[in-house]
Amino acid sequence: MEYQDIEFDRIFTGYYETYAARLLRYVSRIIGDEDTAQELVHDLFLKIFERRIVFDISMDETGFFLFKMARNMAYDLLRKKLRQNARFDDIVFQDVCLNERFYRDVESVYIEGEVISTLRDTLNELPERSREVIVKRGMEDMNLVDVVRETSLSKYHVSRIEREAMGILRAKLERRIGDWRVAARSPLTREWKT
Repeated sequence: MEYQDIEFDRIFTGYYETYAARLLRYVSRIIGDEDTAQELVHDLFLKIFERRIVFDISMDETGFFLFKMARNMAYDLLRKKLRQNARFDDIVFQDVCLNERFYRDVESVYIEGEVISTLRDTLNELPERSREVIVKRGMEDMNLVDVVRETSLSKYHVSRIEREAMGILRAKLERRIGDWRVAARSPLTREWKT
């Protein structure tokens, strides 16, 4: 070992003994975590040792410089944690939004499937004449006058068939889907053109 190395080791040991405990308390207050503060202080002294930085321990500027370095390292760590937390929050937020959208889509598909299935079953159970009226009014979007003309039924009879079919459909949907209030949902109770 050369004389310079022995001299630097003695000076470095002096830095460490004089400032390590005070720097640890200072950084702990900034970060709020003693283990992380110990790592930062260790990293600070490791940088000084690796770069062979020589200070005069008796000068006030030495303490000022070491505390400033420690503060900057602590702030850098806190900024890095904030960025990581923000990135993590973004990922969690995107995941929650994606899952919420996914479950809402699955629920919508399920409900639409149940509505379509129940509608098909209800239409198949209706007498031929009633089915023809419902298909023309609801699916072919024909107005009341055109349906009356094509089916040779009265307006009153066509309206009664519609009311009865919608009542049956509502009852079946309420039984099948449960607490879902069919009558309150606008897509199922549509206004027929007159």
